[in-house]
Amino acid sequence: MRWKCPHCGAYNTAARTKCSYCEKGNGLHEQNSQEQDSPRPGSFPGSLSNTVKIILILSIILSIISYLNRNKLPDKKDILPQLYQAPVQTATKEQPFSLKKKDINYTITPLYAYELHGLVVSHHDARVWWDIYHREWQDYLNTKDLLVIWGKNISSEIYKHIKFSNTSFFGHARWKSGTTSEIAAKFDYESWSNNHVLPGNPLVAKYIMETNPGDQIYLKGLLVKYDGPNVQRSSSTTRSDTGGGACETIYIQEYKILKKANQSWRIIFVFSKYSIILSMLVLIIKLFKV
Repeated sequence: MRWKCPHCGAYNTAARTKCSYCEKGNGLHEQNSQEQDSPRPGSFPGSLSNTVKIILILSIILSIISYLNRNKLPDKKDILPQLYQAPVQTATKEQPFSLKKKDINYTITPLYAYELHGLVVSHHDARVWWDIYHREWQDYLNTKDLLVIWGKNISSEIYKHIKFSNTSFFGHARWKSGTTSEIAAKFDYESWSNNHVLPGNPLVAKYIMETNPGDQIYLKGLLVKYDGPNVQRSSSTTRSDTGGGACETIYIQEYKILKKANQSWRIIFVFSKYSIILSMLVLIIKLFKV
C-alpha cells in the first residue's frame, strides 16, 4: 500500500506519521484514509453493485412466478358462452386445390366444412428445435397444434383437475394428483380435440402463432387431408375416436382470439427475463473492472 503526502505529493511505501521526503506529517494519514475510501475511476460504487444484485434476485423470483402462471387456465366464470357449444361439421362442395410453401407443392383435399369455439389448453409449435419430424417430412403447412376443449369439459370444470400437454403430433391429458375416480368420470372424451392447423392466409397464421394456453378462440375452415412429396396426412371426421388418427386437420380460413388470458403474467415474464440478462451483464462488467 502506498501513501501519498498531502504536502509534497510524494508516495511513501509504508504507513508513516511523517513523509520520508519532506519530513512533514500533518494530515498524512487522514488524506490517505480519504483516498482509500474513494472509488477508483471506472469502478462501481458499492451501493450500485448492491442495487443490481437486489434487482437480479427480484427478477429471478418474478421470472419463476410468472413462468408458472403464464399458461394458467381461466376460471369457469370467465369462459365465454360460445364455448359451451359443440363444433359444427357440415358437408362441403370445395374441390381439391394446390398450395405452395417453401418451394414445396401440396395437394389439399377438403372433407367437411368445420367451425369450432374452444378453450386452448395446450399447444405445440412445429418450429421448435426438437421437432425433427416436420422438417424431415418437409411438412411446412402444419405450423402448430392446438389442444382445445369445449362444452361439458368446461361446464363440469373437470379441466381444472387435468394437466394438458402436447408432443409433435398428439395431445395428452393427465389427471393431477388427488383427482378421484368420481371427478375423472366427468371428463367427456367427445368435448376435446387436438387440431393440426394449416393457416389459410398470413393474417390467420399470425393470430395462430400468437395463441397460447388459456386463450379462447374461434376458427372456421375445412377438415382436410393433404399430400406432399414426403408427407401424407388425413383428418378425423368424428369427435368420438381416440388414439392415432383421431386428430383433426383443419385448413383455417377464419380465425379469432376471442379472449386472451394471462397477458399480465406474460409481460412480467418477458420483462423479468430481460432484467435478469441486463443485471448479469452489469455484474460481469463490474467483475472485470475491479
